[in-house]
Amino acid sequence: MDEFRDDPGNFFSPLDALRPWVGRIEAKARPRTWPYTCGIKDTDASLVMVRRAAVSPDELASFVRSVEEDLTRQGRARQGPPMVVVRKTAGEAPGAAPRFEVAVWVPVAPGTSPPQGFEARSLPGEPVAYTVHHGRADGLGAAESVLAAWVRMKSLAFGLEVRRVYLKRGKNPRKDVTEVQIPLSR
Repeated sequence: MDEFRDDPGNFFSPLDALRPWVGRIEAKARPRTWPYTCGIKDTDASLVMVRRAAVSPDELASFVRSVEEDLTRQGRARQGPPMVVVRKTAGEAPGAAPRFEVAVWVPVAPGTSPPQGFEARSLPGEPVAYTVHHGRADGLGAAESVLAAWVRMKSLAFGLEVRRVYLKRGKNPRKDVTEVQIPLSR
């Protein structure tokens, strides 16, 4: 019996006893049916400073950064990650570069007055469907589509906007983290 302890190749597994009857045993992972995990959560009420513009997809990231910089320069520090509501503009000429109606919402401290070029908006606490996208912003469309399909599959009543909450941004866009939200009706 001692010769088996010295040779790790002679280790006996309980599965070895089943091998003649079962044949080859393989571990297979279940295929993922959704590329994102979706869920529902309640958001907190907050005050946001809003700036709107029509921008191209390439200009979106720089517009969000300029809004944050403008608020900081005017002495209004943000109190959380910026949120962006994007809507495609209607009535574009065929063949023209796509433009989007963008509203950047930056949370600020309660009681903060809006600086020039901004409007103040009070957001109520509300339930939202959400998913988290890791990576470049050009993949956010897929996350939004999956979340919208999930909301429809669950037969949830939802609002008309889709929000992007920029949780983490840095020099390497492949490491960005963005939460996509769809407000739900009560």
